[in-house]
Amino acid sequence: MSYTTTYSWTKTNAREIASKVSADLGYMKAFYQRPTADEIKQYEDELTLYLAAGYIDYVIIGFQRGGNWVVALRYQARMDGTLADDGAGRIQSIIGKNIAGASFHNYLVQNSTYDNLSASDRQKFLDTLPFQRAGVAEPGTGSGYWETDRSYASGSGGVSRSVLKTY
Repeated sequence: MSYTTTYSWTKTNAREIASKVSADLGYMKAFYQRPTADEIKQYEDELTLYLAAGYIDYVIIGFQRGGNWVVALRYQARMDGTLADDGAGRIQSIIGKNIAGASFHNYLVQNSTYDNLSASDRQKFLDTLPFQRAGVAEPGTGSGYWETDRSYASGSGGVSRSVLKTY
């Protein structure tokens, strides 16, 4: 006996994933006063649009100092139907990190589907976003590494969450 399962991906699925990321960011806000509620809403809206369109590789949100992340969460898009759906939160490993002299940032990387769009199609998409990004170099991890700890899935897609850990 065998069976086949088919999944679809909609903006509703994307919004569900983005809302879990927002919950994580609310947790970060509780300990570090950033991102603000308005920023969290903008990141949720942006992530929803990128996920729904299938244009995102990953986004990192957190604090950096000297060109390196010191506290950060990375969300890697996966649209292959292999992710489990965990609950948001449980990010104790970011609590109590020293962010003195650090500033709040986020960094988004589009995927090859986005790269293959025509210039006009890219601009049409960018015009729908809640804010515009500037091209800057990606911050490093310094003496840290990414540890994947959760995944958020809906339909055939989602994101895996990684937390910056230090050695």
